[in-house]
Amino acid sequence: RNITSQVTGGKIRGLMDVRDSVISKLINQNNDLAYSVSNEVNDLHKTGYGAEQYAVVNGRNFFATVADKSHAAGSMEIDQAITNSTDAISFASTPGSVGDNVVANSVLNLRHRKTMANQTSDFTEYFANTVGALGLDARQVEHEAQADTMLNEDLRKRNEETSGVSLDEEAADIMKWHTHFTASSKVITAVDEMLDTLLNMKR
Repeated sequence: RNITSQVTGGKIRGLMDVRDSVISKLINQNNDLAYSVSNEVNDLHKTGYGAEQYAVVNGRNFFATVADKSHAAGSMEIDQAITNSTDAISFASTPGSVGDNVVANSVLNLRHRKTMANQTSDFTEYFANTVGALGLDARQVEHEAQADTMLNEDLRKRNEETSGVSLDEEAADIMKWHTHFTASSKVITAVDEMLDTLLNMKR
């Protein structure tokens, strides 16, 4: 039976929130980055030429095609043609151009292009923002936990001051009232003896 909705507080609820909100958001951002890197590099790599049997034919991917964006980071891998032969790496801008690295420089310059977050961040900035946001969230949660601990401790002390019982004070009160009781008993005993004496004199 699914009891997730019945867990409304405590450490377990906190862990569930981290799983469902924080971690899922990080996974989505990581997949977005991987998907964008894969597509941007492939778009440039397809325009280039390799070496040997790949020197006059272009159109090859550098990364294997990512079919599902939601699993891009986990499925991202080098294209099989390059895995089989490094000659398939296509960084030359024209066929049969040994030493041509025009496409390679274009791929390198991708790090400065605003391709992430609606063209507002490059790859490095996007990754830094993601990590930075996680760090800020972690620090905020830590500060909130410290504040809650201090608040709980203050409330506990206030509760003890209001309704708590001091054993030392209670013991002192018991001794005081015991002394009063003993003194009262002696007075009653003295009065009783006096009355007995008066009655005996009358007889």
